[in-house]
Amino acid sequence: MTSRGSISLPQLFAAVTTLALAWLVTAAPATAQQAYITNAGDGTVSVINTATDTVVATVTVGTAPIGVAVSPDGLKVYVANSTGGSVSVINAVTNTVVATVPINDVLFGVAITPDGKTVFVTGGRSLYNIDTATNTVTHPVPAGGTFGVLVTPDGKETWAASERTPFISVSNATTNALVAVVDLTAFSCGLIPVAGGSGIAALPDSTTVFEATLIGFGGQIGLVSVIDAKNHSCLENGVVGASTTFGVAVLPAGSNLSCVAAQPAPGCKPFYVSGVTISGTGTVFVLDYPLETPGFSIATKITVGNNPKGIAVTPDGKKLYVANQNDNTVSVIDTATNKVTATINVGTAPWAFGKFIAPVALFAGTPGFPNCHGRSVSALAQKYGGMAAAATALGVSSVSALQNAIDESCGTATQ
Repeated sequence: MTSRGSISLPQLFAAVTTLALAWLVTAAPATAQQAYITNAGDGTVSVINTATDTVVATVTVGTAPIGVAVSPDGLKVYVANSTGGSVSVINAVTNTVVATVPINDVLFGVAITPDGKTVFVTGGRSLYNIDTATNTVTHPVPAGGTFGVLVTPDGKETWAASERTPFISVSNATTNALVAVVDLTAFSCGLIPVAGGSGIAALPDSTTVFEATLIGFGGQIGLVSVIDAKNHSCLENGVVGASTTFGVAVLPAGSNLSCVAAQPAPGCKPFYVSGVTISGTGTVFVLDYPLETPGFSIATKITVGNNPKGIAVTPDGKKLYVANQNDNTVSVIDTATNKVTATINVGTAPWAFGKFIAPVALFAGTPGFPNCHGRSVSALAQKYGGMAAAATALGVSSVSALQNAIDESCGTATQ
């Protein structure tokens, strides 16, 4: 934690009004997103500051945490403890568990509605709904053996991938009524997967969904399914050349969608798939969609750690994070160059299955930049009407604890 120098708390508060005006005029980019890596082997979550690529906290959760998702406001993190039969709720400001939701099942994936009101958790017997206001399970949907889960960006539908069969259950995200079952063995798909799906992701406009298969055709060729989300129909099962594929990540809205450096294509929408090649090498496949020709256009392959699982991209689309289960590391990829720029040591057997990077920055200041702390304080004081009110709203025990959290987010900046 860095020092704020000799300035006193009253002096800091006295400067808030002036700083607030400066913030409105010359706001620095808000880049202090955190990545939350579930470590299934030791029951912890490693919190990574994506600006500095350092672990800033380790949070103890339940047994064998796998699934993870961050609330749209970035303030809460929901972790599915697979064999622990519970969901841990983490306060992202204090990095402490503030609630535990019991669910008597083996749990896997987590997804949250865009309004932050409902969390969906996949399990061996059902798709569970958690009301975030009360942290209670409501209206579980019978859908046994589900694994990956997705709430479409428009908030209308929940997609749950089957762990053991090549089908995806689609339900209304509000009523939980079954809308469709997507058949990945349809004639239009081409090659037929022989096992269920794992990672699942959608384009920002909710028109297309991608699903990675746990084991592809013949048990040796990794597949990724492309699905028309409006018609709930399979368009193609594309080969990526891995023995298994697991995670899928899509660039966020507003990113340069023709940014694949190795092979730019007009109208290309790059997406990323983590997998293990037949040779055993951990790989991230950079894929282009729509396709210029039938079959996936593989722009490039990026070697990462051993047995990559979860994969997620920062909100600005510039960095990709991959959890390497067998190496106890996270690989960081620059999406402009498709190169690994950092390898971060985390806990034991990291999975990070889900959207594990916060969609918004917790604080306004930019980590590593001068006055990061001051900008964050001024923005919080303006938004909540003072730092004491901000601490209360964010679930922090005191103003001092909130100041400490800001310092940890700001990193090594000269305050």
